[in-house]
Amino acid sequence: MATSARARRRARGRAKDEASFRTKFPGHLIVVTPPILCCSEPGKLRGVLDFLESLASIVMGATSPVVMDMRHCQKVDPAACVLLESQIQRCEATYGTKFEFQLPKDGRTKFTLAIFGVAGDERYQPDQLRQFAAHIMRVTSGAKGEPSPGERTFEIARLAELLADPTVADRVHGALNEAADNVLSWAYGANSSNPSERWWVAGILSPKHGATFIALDRGVGIPATAPKNLGDSLQGAMAVLRRDRLWTDLSVPPADWQVLWATIRQKRTLSRLDERGKGLTNMVELIDKFQSGRIVILSGDAIYNYEVKPDAPEPKEHCGPLGYRFPGTMVIWWLEADKRKAKLRNVD
Repeated sequence: MATSARARRRARGRAKDEASFRTKFPGHLIVVTPPILCCSEPGKLRGVLDFLESLASIVMGATSPVVMDMRHCQKVDPAACVLLESQIQRCEATYGTKFEFQLPKDGRTKFTLAIFGVAGDERYQPDQLRQFAAHIMRVTSGAKGEPSPGERTFEIARLAELLADPTVADRVHGALNEAADNVLSWAYGANSSNPSERWWVAGILSPKHGATFIALDRGVGIPATAPKNLGDSLQGAMAVLRRDRLWTDLSVPPADWQVLWATIRQKRTLSRLDERGKGLTNMVELIDKFQSGRIVILSGDAIYNYEVKPDAPEPKEHCGPLGYRFPGTMVIWWLEADKRKAKLRNVD
């Protein structure tokens, strides 16, 4: 069957584009990203994690600079931006990798990468991005030995002031701060000094979609650390699982989702200090302060979901196996205020 003239023109265009791309990055190791980088869509998270794992394997022994070929990336969401930035930083710290980017052709995807600080575009001048500064907290990270994450997470909490009263904004700050502090205390071990062991936070406010806040670490995960860090408190919560017949075969260690489920329900740490050990509980209860909202916690082979809707009589809550291992812990909040009361304004 003969090839049409239109198809031949397209093929020549693609060949010319590819030649131009190769000329722009001579001697580079090229890594092609998937067309969809989304964590919020069902079935997409696994693809993002598989790509990030392959990225680390590719650059491990590379001596050439790496170009991230994102030309055909059609969609990226905030959580994927956090995961991508975390992997880039880890590769830079561990292997000394130098990254460059061939940005997406899709304008919205390109803009999302720019405003979250993952990959810039010279066509977006600082003044153009600054107009969104009051509604965006770009991906920010910290490590052990640095100042408390409180100051940085406060920048994200300021976004909540646009949606609700200052009291709720304080709760957002407390939850994010607790998530980052938990990384410093638990996720990477007390004596670790690996420069790639960091925490990451980001946030965005949209008049149409409310607020999204994200906290990430790349540690061993809550199910691995909770049993030795929560002691008797966690044992009491595990007893509730047995009572409710959510853990019936006691000859088999509890699954990751069972430990996560019990951890969320425990109220006090082994230290018996009221102000500690309620981080996950506070994060979940934060959703109840809004008209509607949702929290998703991914850790180990476990996923927890808690959702509140204005038309639902009761919150929807579920904890179960993820089906694969999440490398660390990620907490995502989606919060929506009453739009009649939302103060979508700039923060001075």
